[in-house]
Amino acid sequence: MEITKTNILNLVKTAFGFEWTPEISQEAINILNKCDSTTEQVYLLGAAYFIEAMRDKYKGELCGQPLQISWHIVTYNQIDYEAVFFQEPWGGWARGYGAGPSGCAFVPQLKFPHINYHHDFGLFYSADNAGGEWGFQCAIEIDPEETHKDRRDKDEYRDNIVDYEVIRVDDKIHSCTTWFGLIMDRDDAMIEEHLNSIQDDDDIQNF
Repeated sequence: MEITKTNILNLVKTAFGFEWTPEISQEAINILNKCDSTTEQVYLLGAAYFIEAMRDKYKGELCGQPLQISWHIVTYNQIDYEAVFFQEPWGGWARGYGAGPSGCAFVPQLKFPHINYHHDFGLFYSADNAGGEWGFQCAIEIDPEETHKDRRDKDEYRDNIVDYEVIRVDDKIHSCTTWFGLIMDRDDAMIEEHLNSIQDDDDIQNF
């Protein structure tokens, strides 16, 4: 659907089941409208809500303040994309290792590198509060059960023709307001693996 400043609150209330007011710019709304479906739109908004909620729950930095949702240009595979940009979201990662990015960007309809397919989203992180020097993290596919139950083989094929991680979100398991926990769990697992590798190196040196 075409999201506007006027209807976004009703969309959120209908999808989330409760009221939440996103602090979102008109430019970000314009990019949100590039999503392929309303489901993708509300799942992207749900990611912002989840970060904000976790930041408040665990008293992360900037807790009690709305997450600023703006826009940014992300260059990936020599293509410039308009992205929905979450400013200073790191405090939301406080439930785990607390090592969230300084900037987080979602690119709707990210192109595959060598074939005419698109991902629902590409996720990018930046170490700069204002964005920039974006690093690709993973592709994200939002899979409503109703439309994907008969195409699992095709989904698996698409995932296997790329050499990076693809996170698939099953709407029967993860709601629009909780799914971003998958990303935080992924990030925490990567940090834990890194810390363990450092510990293993220290153990070898001390042997």
